[in-house]
Amino acid sequence: MIIGVTILVFFLMSLSPIDQAYSVLGENASEAQVIQYREEHGLNDPVLVQYGNFMVGLVQGDLGTYGANNASVTDRVAQALPVTLQLTFMGLIIAVVLATIFGIVSAVYRDKWPDQVIRVFSIAAIATPSFWLAVLMILLFSSMLHVLPASGALPSFAQDPAGWLPHGDARYRTGYSRHWPAHSCYSYLYGRRTR
Repeated sequence: MIIGVTILVFFLMSLSPIDQAYSVLGENASEAQVIQYREEHGLNDPVLVQYGNFMVGLVQGDLGTYGANNASVTDRVAQALPVTLQLTFMGLIIAVVLATIFGIVSAVYRDKWPDQVIRVFSIAAIATPSFWLAVLMILLFSSMLHVLPASGALPSFAQDPAGWLPHGDARYRTGYSRHWPAHSCYSYLYGRRTR
């Protein structure tokens, strides 16, 4: 299936009317620069040859380059992976804890008002796309209430686990913002686990 996705995406991108050389070099690039870029990156090769070269590089761990400075995609993924894993871990913890608490309360008060309230919020959490919830959270907490930053780097969980937790200490004032991305990413999970 993954190979099918790479084939589909690769060939759809090859049908794009946007010239990759001009998109990287800019519209003011000379014809000689464009020709050199196409030659260096194999853009003059047939599409099947380009796909074959891509797959060989993929198997060898080379995901290619991006941007005008030819930055390595592999290096960029390696740079972003620790933050992604931290966010995933934090979101999973939040989802399991909240789902367990809400599930127990819902079971104890079955068909009473606490169960019905939890049921509504669970269904809403399942139905709400996480990207949309993240945008709403940014609008509410950053733009309207001005209590959290709209973006920023996460601290290393291994170096400063307390930096992820919300508390009043001024050193950790930004700790409130650490768990909000995890809430938006895993809202559907605690909705499903609660039910």
